[in-house]
Amino acid sequence: MAIKKEAKKASKKAAASSGKRKFEFAGKVESINVKGEGPNARQFLFSLVNGKGAHFSYLLDDEDSMRYLAMASLLTGAHAGRRKVMVNAKQNPNGGPRIAIELETR
Repeated sequence: MAIKKEAKKASKKAAASSGKRKFEFAGKVESINVKGEGPNARQFLFSLVNGKGAHFSYLLDDEDSMRYLAMASLLTGAHAGRRKVMVNAKQNPNGGPRIAIELETR
């Protein structure tokens, strides 16, 4: 029992020292749209909705296939589990939805 208390205390201390991460938007995955053919092939578009009803759409960057696969897996799992996803994104050079560069779920 004492070991669990010490581990919990150490976890709280580590979280406090690292500070809270900032994300531009957080919400639940509302929809996922994957394109398979044409000019937008491999496009992974997803939409998040927060508790206040605000909706934002993002794209995954397909230039890094490992990150693309990891983010796609995280999003599909969060969608199935109805988990909140936090996202940071960069401007899309072609216009349109921003490109997700960082995702986290809790």
